[in-house]
Amino acid sequence: MKIRRLPIFLSAATFVYIFDSCCGGVHAQHVHVEEQKVIEENNAKLLSLDLGDERGDSYALPSLRGRRRRNLSIEGTVTATITNSTSNDETIADGIDFKESVGRQIILLAGPHKTASTTMQVIASKLANTKGYTQNGNWKWIDPFSPNIKNFSLRLMRPLTAYHTRKQQTTVEKQTSYRKHAVDAINVYKNRIEKEWNSSNHNLILGGEKVDMIVDDDVTMGDDILDDVLSILPDNYKDVTTVLINYRAPRLDHLISVWKQCSMQVQNCDGRFTHLTFAEFMGDPDAAPLVMRHIDSLQMTKKFLDRGLKVSLLDIGGLANDEKHMYQYLACEIMKEPCNAESGLPLAMIDLSNDNKGTDTEANSGGDSGDGDYAISSLKIRANENKTDWSKVNLDHTKLNAMEQILKRYDCNFRDNILNHEKLTVAHSHLFETNMDECISTASSSETRQYFDREAVMKSLRQIVCG
Repeated sequence: MKIRRLPIFLSAATFVYIFDSCCGGVHAQHVHVEEQKVIEENNAKLLSLDLGDERGDSYALPSLRGRRRRNLSIEGTVTATITNSTSNDETIADGIDFKESVGRQIILLAGPHKTASTTMQVIASKLANTKGYTQNGNWKWIDPFSPNIKNFSLRLMRPLTAYHTRKQQTTVEKQTSYRKHAVDAINVYKNRIEKEWNSSNHNLILGGEKVDMIVDDDVTMGDDILDDVLSILPDNYKDVTTVLINYRAPRLDHLISVWKQCSMQVQNCDGRFTHLTFAEFMGDPDAAPLVMRHIDSLQMTKKFLDRGLKVSLLDIGGLANDEKHMYQYLACEIMKEPCNAESGLPLAMIDLSNDNKGTDTEANSGGDSGDGDYAISSLKIRANENKTDWSKVNLDHTKLNAMEQILKRYDCNFRDNILNHEKLTVAHSHLFETNMDECISTASSSETRQYFDREAVMKSLRQIVCG
C-alpha cells in the first residue's frame, strides 16, 4: 500500500504515543467472524453492481452498444488484463462535444461522509428539480439511474470503487467485468451530462459523499478514481466546475460520528464494525483507512485544487454560528440565485409566497399548496444533530483533548498549500479559521516539527484510547 507521508506539527506540550497493542482487537476480530455472512451478502451486492438506492431498488445500466467509443486511456487505471481482453465494452464513449458555455456552471458535491453531506444533497436536488424554487428554473440535478425516485447519491461511485479496490485482487475475468461496469457507468453519466449541457441552458449539480474515496490511503487508487470522476465532465471542467467540500469541527466530533455510523447498523461500512465500542472500533486495523478517508476534508480540498478546480470549503459549524441554513448557502452563495439582502431568502421563494402559485412536485407529496412559505420550510433541513453520548465514548477529558489536538495538527499539514490558493473560497469560516490560526502558534521556530503519515496518526489515537 502506497501512503503519502505528510507532516504533522506537534507542540512541545503534545505527547506522541507509540502504538504497540490493539485495544479491542480480539473482540473486533470475533465480530468479523460472526458477521461474515452479512459481509459476504454485502459484497455480493457490490459484485453484482446493483446501483439501487438505500431501499434496495435496482436500476440496470442502459446499453451503450453502437455508440462511438475509443480505447480506454485513463492514466493509471488500465491494467494489462484489460488490454488483453477481447471485449468491446471497456472503453469510454468518444465524440462528446460540449458546447461553449458562458456564465454557466457545474456544481460537484464531494462530502465527505458525516458532514451534513446528505442534507446538502437533498436540498440541492430540491432546489434544482422543483419548479419555482429558482428564479429561472435553469438548474438540473443529475442522476441518470433514478429519474423518478428520490435518490441523492452519486451512484457512479459504486462501480468505480468496486473496480479500483479489486483490480489487483481478482482474476482476469473479474477485473474485466468490474471495469466494464465501471466504464458503462462513466458513459451513462457522461452522455447524460452532455445531453443536458448541450440541449438546454441548465446549470448542473451532482455528487455524493462517496467521492471521499479519492483520499484513500492508497494514493494511486484515489488518484485513479478522481480521474474517472472528472472524466464525466466537459473538457473545460476547470473553468465551469465548483467543488463543494464540507469541514466539520471540533475534529474529534467528526471521527466519533464516523464510529457511530459504522457501529449502529449492520449495513453500514459493509457490516465490518457493527456493535463495536469506540475503543474496539479504534483498535480495529481495518478502521484506520476508513476513518482517515471520511474525515480528511482538507486533503480532498488540496486534491481538487491541484487539478485546477475551484473549491468552496464550507465550515458547517460556522454556517450555524452565522444563523444561516444550508439552502441559503446553496441558493444564494453557490447557485447565485438573487436573494434578499436583509432576510437572506431567495427572491424566487419570496415570489412564491406572494403569488401562491408555486408547484412543489419534488418536495411536496402531501397535498400542500407548494407556495413559498412551504418551500422555505421544506428546505430548512438540519443535519442529524444527535449529541455525542460521551459516557459511551468512555474517555476522560484529558484523552479527548489529546485526540482533538492530534487531529487538528494533522489538518495543519494543508494550511500552507490551500489557505491562500486563488481557487479556494472558505465559506462561513469559524472553527476552521481558529484551527488554522493555531497551526501558526503551535509551530513556532523554537519547536521541533515531527512528521507523521496517516498510519502514525491513527496509531497515536489508538494508544490514547487504549491507555
